[in-house]
Amino acid sequence: MEKVLDTIQTQVRPMHLVVKAHSLEQVFAGTNVNIITQGKCHLGAAIGNRVFTKQCVQDKVTIWTQELHQLADIATSQPHAAYTGFIHGL
Repeated sequence: MEKVLDTIQTQVRPMHLVVKAHSLEQVFAGTNVNIITQGKCHLGAAIGNRVFTKQCVQDKVTIWTQELHQLADIATSQPHAAYTGFIHGL
């Protein structure tokens, strides 16, 4: 276990560990591992409990809705540009 913790300490970027309880905070104290109990968005997907997952998806849908409204506004004067943005952007 000591070798694993030494390897973790040498990592440049902080790592996130999603767990059910804060029981591992003492094990990873002094390392760059963040203990998270609610969840974390990773590569566009939500990892964590149901409440966090639902909120993450709702936030993503809200952003997509705003982007579609912007594309619809652009489409009134530049339909080809809006179509290209829709196909390649979303």
